[in-house]
Amino acid sequence: MLKYRIVRFLAGLRALFVADKVRRRQVRDATARRLLAGRAWYRTDPPTPHAYELAVASRLLQDAAFPAALATARKVIAVVVPERDEMNGGIHSLFSIAAELRRQKRAHGFEVVVVTRPQAAPITHFRNTRFTNAETVFRFPQLMRCGALEELMLVIPEFVASDLVDGLEARERRFLAGLSRLRIHVLNQNIDLMPPRAAVDRLRTLTPVVTQSVAHHAYFTREVAERWGLPTMLLPAFTDLSPYPPASFAEKEKLIIHSPDPAPHKAAVLAALARELPDYELREIRGISFDTFMDLATRCMFSITFGEGFDGYFSQPIQQGGLSFAIFEERFFPSKDLGARENMLRDGDDMIARLPGLIRSFSQDEARYRAVGDAWRATIDALYDREDYRRRIGELVRGEFPYDGRPSDA
Repeated sequence: MLKYRIVRFLAGLRALFVADKVRRRQVRDATARRLLAGRAWYRTDPPTPHAYELAVASRLLQDAAFPAALATARKVIAVVVPERDEMNGGIHSLFSIAAELRRQKRAHGFEVVVVTRPQAAPITHFRNTRFTNAETVFRFPQLMRCGALEELMLVIPEFVASDLVDGLEARERRFLAGLSRLRIHVLNQNIDLMPPRAAVDRLRTLTPVVTQSVAHHAYFTREVAERWGLPTMLLPAFTDLSPYPPASFAEKEKLIIHSPDPAPHKAAVLAALARELPDYELREIRGISFDTFMDLATRCMFSITFGEGFDGYFSQPIQQGGLSFAIFEERFFPSKDLGARENMLRDGDDMIARLPGLIRSFSQDEARYRAVGDAWRATIDALYDREDYRRRIGELVRGEFPYDGRPSDA
């Protein structure tokens, strides 16, 4: 990132004439910290005045903990994650994929590592503290420590695909170019976040082997494969909820949780709920750990997603015995028929007008509440299966893609 390179240059320039080496480093770091303060691309969530110190500490820990097995590995899969210590469904899915890839090492022979995406700014983290996991997170440039590396597979989320090439330094490009084999696999987990084909095509300047998986059954189609010209497979997100027992109707609290997604109708919906259902607590899911989210998803009677619809804010509260509401978006839901279910809304206006009444009526009718929830639990269980997920992870590594991405008439 050019902004950070300028900051680094100015900080180094100011420290240039300090004779003592330790003092020179202190001046350089203090100058960089002041210049970076308040920059949107350098902030943490929740905000902390120690962002620079946290980044430096993480880098020191990463340098000290880099595994010897990686340094001598010939085959590596690197799962690329955002630079900040945050939690959302997409990030949770990245760590889940890394863990399953590691479990299957005997079958594929790759070392597996999680790295923050390449960029000039020094933001990184050593561990994701927002949910239980065993992953140590490293930096992308540390892959260059793999002196025996011959084959590298980069697994990247869709929102990284557009800027991966620009984030690489010249030495990182040379490193990638020197490999015997480089594969880049794009996790198209939200089609609205997938960059246009021209941006994805830039990945081919690094390697001709670029593929994708889609997370939703609704857009696992030949048309989607051809739109981006990529070999395509289906890889639904899987989250193991067995550590979190569901709650019964009687155990549910008058709590309505909702996703943090922006939406033009969101404020009006929340205002209507607060006005018409004053005995319910409204709670936005933001800046919390996954364990805390699952506690709320279990306790809440209702959940609302303002995002894509068929997401974790919708499905996981249902799996915990609750009921969720969403606007039906056909491109995210696996079947058009699901739009007719009672907890589906047509659009923002429909959600504003009908949601308070739906919540009131469901809360007064346990049989109806359970019937709608049971129908959704059956749908979700049929779509997301642990063994199916493991099988698809194996197919990903082996490069087995049902759609090749070439035009049908080619």
